[in-house]
Amino acid sequence: MRDLLNSLGVIALRQIKARIRGGLIRPSTNKTGTTLVRSAKLINSLTYRVEGNQVLIGTNLAYARIQHEGGTIRPKSARFLAIPLCPAAAARKPRDFTDTFIAKGVIFQKQPGKAPLALYALKRSVTLPARPYLFLDESDREPLRALVISYFRTKLLAGAS
Repeated sequence: MRDLLNSLGVIALRQIKARIRGGLIRPSTNKTGTTLVRSAKLINSLTYRVEGNQVLIGTNLAYARIQHEGGTIRPKSARFLAIPLCPAAAARKPRDFTDTFIAKGVIFQKQPGKAPLALYALKRSVTLPARPYLFLDESDREPLRALVISYFRTKLLAGAS
């Protein structure tokens, strides 16, 4: 029976990941790219385990729950959240940059001979809409049903001989 549950876990996880990779998560986060796949950290962290007669699917990432259920994020130890506005900002913290200044709720970096670079938008809170991704819909259930039927048919035929 454990082999059946492991196979169900593999198929269910494949279906969930295919939905994410296929851009089927709503509402969409942006105009370009695939929702929930900026770094692929979330999708790569999805896993399953068999516990008793159940298959549990999930992730250990701290931000996974708010992506799935939605909610409001507020700063814990600062007055504002710093929302990255460029790739360089996404890879670092605001304090890692030198020659910065704040204007109109944005942290900018001075650049000699150029216009300042907008690094972060400062927000008191950010509300994320729910983007459910850990579920199986009716079309996902058919391959699971077929596997269960095949498994028990094989067991019954093996017991009949």
